[in-house]
Amino acid sequence: MVDAGTRLPIELWAGRDAEQLAAWLRTHPGVEVVCRDGSLVYRQGISDGAPEAVQVSDRFHLWQGLSKRVGDTAATHRSCLPAAVPDPEAAPPPPSQAAPSDQADTRARRHAKNLFEAVHAVTDTGISLHAASHQLGLNRRTVAKYARASTWQECVRRTPSRRPTSLDPYLEHLRQRWEEG
Repeated sequence: MVDAGTRLPIELWAGRDAEQLAAWLRTHPGVEVVCRDGSLVYRQGISDGAPEAVQVSDRFHLWQGLSKRVGDTAATHRSCLPAAVPDPEAAPPPPSQAAPSDQADTRARRHAKNLFEAVHAVTDTGISLHAASHQLGLNRRTVAKYARASTWQECVRRTPSRRPTSLDPYLEHLRQRWEEG
């Protein structure tokens, strides 16, 4: 038990006993507000020992209860959520984010191109994917992915396009202000 005003411990109990709490409250009259968790044992002990005291929940248990209810509600209505969100308007990509060229201009793109060429050099001879993966020292799934692809560009990881936000119309102004300091 803690004094909410001083935040100092008052009493330490070895269990959750309603009668022990009620007895303590009877010996300490004048308790006006009791902050507690959702335990029915404490509720009963407070009601018996200090019936005039107001019982309130502590912040932790309020947040815990709210989080649980929000999670339950979101889970219940998960199928409704996509219908509530409007489809974003297709915006043309900014010039700096134009589609990458066919040139292998980054390390990842060069790696994908080299893997594609190596896998096709081996698999085009007719050997199995398992044998090709063993020969190249690659995972069979990697070999299968590159063997199925018709161009090396299909194998390059693409970063997902950014969804438009309500901040987009102001980005240029914000960049300008940032540059100004």
